[in-house]
Amino acid sequence: MIFRLTWQQRLIALVIAALPVGVLVLIVFRVRFDAFLVTVVGVDLVVLGWVSWRLTRVGVDLDEHQAVVRGLFTRRVAWDAVQAVVVEKVLGERRSVLVTPGRRYRLRAPLAGLLSPDRDFDAKLDALRSWWLAHRSTDTPPPTIRQP
Repeated sequence: MIFRLTWQQRLIALVIAALPVGVLVLIVFRVRFDAFLVTVVGVDLVVLGWVSWRLTRVGVDLDEHQAVVRGLFTRRVAWDAVQAVVVEKVLGERRSVLVTPGRRYRLRAPLAGLLSPDRDFDAKLDALRSWWLAHRSTDTPPPTIRQP
């Protein structure tokens, strides 16, 4: 099972990343045509292209043994290490979290909020929890994590 950002969430993140590029383009072509600024705009366009490609891979992949959390870095979390799947609310955004002993893995998807709408967040969270319950080992103690 794979969870990725919705197209609306990717578009909003891309627009936010493109704002500095747009400002630099306006400076280059309105104020002056400087070789340094053209180079900066070129580098920013390359970075923007990388960000847009990277946004298509952000999310979480689930298999029988682990959850592969994909963000800027890729992290692997074994189902046996997960104590609970909870929801954190920060600044009006609900984000799913895998809780392990000593660490909380905030997932990039599924998430929902004002700037990142996802109507199916609750269904995706239920699927994530049921996947965890089905694939954790039988000797894993029941979750005793309180909500933050």
